[in-house]
Amino acid sequence: PGASAPARRPAVAGGQRGGLAAGAVGRAVGHETDRKFLFAAGGATVVVAMVALGFIVIRILRQAVTDRFAPAIEAYVAAVVAGAVGMSLGIVLGVGRGGSRNVEIRGAHLVLNVFGLVGLVIAATLPYFAATQVRSKMSSRATPTTMRITFFVLAAATAVAASGQILDRSGVAAGGLI
Repeated sequence: PGASAPARRPAVAGGQRGGLAAGAVGRAVGHETDRKFLFAAGGATVVVAMVALGFIVIRILRQAVTDRFAPAIEAYVAAVVAGAVGMSLGIVLGVGRGGSRNVEIRGAHLVLNVFGLVGLVIAATLPYFAATQVRSKMSSRATPTTMRITFFVLAAATAVAASGQILDRSGVAAGGLI
């Protein structure tokens, strides 16, 4: 993310991306060959790479010269946390450790990855992206406070929906999704 912060050292960014790629390959090969250890190791590597991304993004936020992008970067951190938890649940499912809670875990896994990881990244990027694409200033209503409140509500709703899935409380899950 551009925040007028110094770029990460190539080794840091490359290591994070390499870990993510290696983990994804390990997870895919482990899944296709039914080698649960390889699946778990690949999945764990992906989770570690996501956590590393979170630390990289936090460092960018702390070193930023301008705070213009701070609300988006904060939402990216929340997205990384949601994704890491969702991916961890995916590992539990992939190695067959969900037991009688497979359906509930799968529901939380989907909510955290789709609405948490992907949804928060899209929501955080959209105000900046839309203004850039139409070559205009951002809406005056898109204040840092408004964006932070919006991103917090989206993150909290994702957590409520995922909790409802894990607890097998469809009303709670529906409330979060609504």
